[in-house]
Amino acid sequence: MGQVRAGRHWIRTKPQKVAVKRLATALRRLKAALNQRDLIFTLKSDFPMTVTGLEDWCRRIQQLAGTNLLNPGRLNQAKRHAVESAAKFCQCHGVELAKSRNGKFCRVAEVFYRDGNAKLYHYCRQYLSQYSA
Repeated sequence: MGQVRAGRHWIRTKPQKVAVKRLATALRRLKAALNQRDLIFTLKSDFPMTVTGLEDWCRRIQQLAGTNLLNPGRLNQAKRHAVESAAKFCQCHGVELAKSRNGKFCRVAEVFYRDGNAKLYHYCRQYLSQYSA
């Protein structure tokens, strides 16, 4: 994990947050299993992570799981910004801004947004209806 960073940009969706919470639970269970008296000593001593390293991971993952999700309004602003940047880019390179789902304008906007599942057709249409004079 390297440096400790604020988790607000790491977790963007609720399924991601659920997955991080499951990881935190699994790490707590692993820590408890390693602390059992009946565990064979060689298994404890051969574990590839130190106790402090495992505690540090548990603390970081729990901190990350406790962060609030990003406000959906901010995501909308990021989508609008990606569409505006794509429009400027397309205009600079002589690409026509067309209202089509698979057109170059919408695809460039999706690349600028950098989320593989994002569909920005609605935002592209909204931009074109606003700024086409």
